[in-house]
Amino acid sequence: MHTRVSHISLVCSWSPQVRVSARTGRILPIPSESAETMDYKTPQGYSDNKEKDTKASDVEEITFEPKLATFEMDIMEQMDIQEERTAKPTFFY
Repeated sequence: MHTRVSHISLVCSWSPQVRVSARTGRILPIPSESAETMDYKTPQGYSDNKEKDTKASDVEEITFEPKLATFEMDIMEQMDIQEERTAKPTFFY
C-alpha cells in the first residue's frame, strides 16, 4: 500500500522542503538514495573531472546580449546589408 505524500516548504535551517504524510501528518525523511546519480553515491564524494567539466567561471560569464531584433535582422546587421523595402503590417488574430 502506498502512502499519500504532500510536499510542504518550510523556512528552517536544516531542510528547505520536507515530505509530510497526508494521512498521519508526520514528517517523512527523504531517502538518501534520492541524492545518488550515475556519477557519485553522495554529493560530497563527487570530484570534478578537469577534462570534461565546465569551469564555474565559464558558466557564470554572461555572453548573451538581448536586443529587439529578428534572426534575419541580426544577420543583415552582421553582413552590412541595408534593407530599403518596408514591410507591410501583419495582423494576428
